Amino acid sequence: MEPKLYTAIDLGSSRVICVSGFEKTAGEIELVGVGMSTSSGVDRGSLTNPRLAADSLRLAVHQVEQQLSGPVTNAYFGVSGPGISTFNSIGSYSLPHSLSKITGQDVTRATDAACSAGIPSSTEFIHIIPSSYAVDGHWAPNPPIGEQGSKVEVKTHMVTGDSATLKTLARTAEGARIRLAALVYKPIASGVAVLRRGEIDKGVILADIGSNTTDVAVFINGSIATSFSIPVGGYHISNDLAVSLGASLSDAEDLKKNHGHAVPKLVEETELVSLRRHGETALVQVKRKLAAGLIRDRLEELFTMIARVVEQEGLSIKQPAGIVLTGGSSKLTGIADMAHAYLDIPARIGLPHANVNGRQVNDPAYSSAIGTIMWFTNPDFGDARRGLSIGQGSFSTRFKGWIREVLPV
Repeated sequence: MEPKLYTAIDLGSSRVICVSGFEKTAGEIELVGVGMSTSSGVDRGSLTNPRLAADSLRLAVHQVEQQLSGPVTNAYFGVSGPGISTFNSIGSYSLPHSLSKITGQDVTRATDAACSAGIPSSTEFIHIIPSSYAVDGHWAPNPPIGEQGSKVEVKTHMVTGDSATLKTLARTAEGARIRLAALVYKPIASGVAVLRRGEIDKGVILADIGSNTTDVAVFINGSIATSFSIPVGGYHISNDLAVSLGASLSDAEDLKKNHGHAVPKLVEETELVSLRRHGETALVQVKRKLAAGLIRDRLEELFTMIARVVEQEGLSIKQPAGIVLTGGSSKLTGIADMAHAYLDIPARIGLPHANVNGRQVNDPAYSSAIGTIMWFTNPDFGDARRGLSIGQGSFSTRFKGWIREVLPV
């Protein structure tokens, strides 16, 4: 029996990534189709023109279909940005008899109570992820099934989506002749693809730096503690360079990719790069160190915002395993060194765990898409993970996900 083929799509503001593959071994994906196209109809994470977005999506999917020699009819999508909300909630359930033995159903009732806490009717659950449990006020990371007590509490991290936003995404997929099979929150998917189990257990911050947004998830004690999006990404760095150096946005983007550096002190004063001023044909020479300073300033703003939100959530930016950077904009030279120096925590670039024709994928731009496949292929989830399905024009009201078992060692 041939393994089931999974397709995942990351519909971003700058590009669309489509990957198809199957699980080769636990925690490793064998990709058999990879496609990428320039994104249109998506602005700062919002679907502003579903028709254009569907055209971009179809181009990326078509590339995969050519490699598969067959059609792609359904796919799993990563989501983030406007229309997606994240928050923590605590639910409790009092057992009918004191010192009763706790069952899985009791834990489910406590989790259900957490889900009913002020969730607007116009939103749908994408993830309900328990992070810790308590029996009569004593908290622990594992479900207390079989223990005795009077009251069960569950801390959960929830991801919800605005119903209209999710339906627009489904219609966009349909416009590209793709059925949206299920959803996963992008920073969770990226974490599955690039984090190590030891980092998850110790405490780590995952930052997926995209074009217009940076998606962040904080993992502690083997589960997710909080997640959020920051409206700063690679586009803002390129725009800073364009405005300050008088260049076009496309030339500034090229400068960032080919000559950019996040640590100015590692750039020699004498290093020059050629740049065309906006509206001019002649090239001029600018100091590479000047560009590096502009890049550093924007990254300092980004990391300051991440630290501020993490601390507002009652957590520490000083996580033992530090911060792992991934996403297309994490390829900027020196960015991990800059994060380490600025935040004073360990920092590294996270690369996805996947192979294409036997070769390791080393591009962090693919982390979210590859992690989306890993989220749905790992058999350890069992009934604990449910997909957010689309049918009869409506979404299901539950999509439970647990991450402890799926994370690679």
